[in-house]
Amino acid sequence: MDGRLVQPAQMPLTHKRYDIVDAGIGAVCPYQHVLTNGTLDLFDSYMRINHNRLDISTKVNPWGIDEHTIFSCPQGTFDLQSLAHWRTLFMYLHQSEMVDNQMVYLFTPEHWKYTGNQILAEAIFSGRTAYSGFLTGDTWLVMLHRPGGN
Repeated sequence: MDGRLVQPAQMPLTHKRYDIVDAGIGAVCPYQHVLTNGTLDLFDSYMRINHNRLDISTKVNPWGIDEHTIFSCPQGTFDLQSLAHWRTLFMYLHQSEMVDNQMVYLFTPEHWKYTGNQILAEAIFSGRTAYSGFLTGDTWLVMLHRPGGN
């Protein structure tokens, strides 16, 4: 292993679950969240053997992920475009990993855990909170092992 990860790379960034607690507006104006998947852009990284463990570091930028909310109210239908909830909430939940103001995040060997199978490594962030517990979230990042680049 020469320590290089294929770069630059883009991986699909998919909404697995996205919940917003209804603060009562749904009774008056039923709504639907429309989610657009994006990519997780990898633009700086390394992988190296450090004594008896594998150290992995990745610098990534979530890109193109978007959402909007369609409200169906008695007065008509309203489409609130690009509220950027996902990106903003991710930023608040991962402020300690953010390396600049461009929403670039650094995940280091302290985050990545080598698993040694098809899932080469994973970084799991459970029970993260912001805004005195108003915002909560879990994040799973998975690095797959694909011999031959396929």
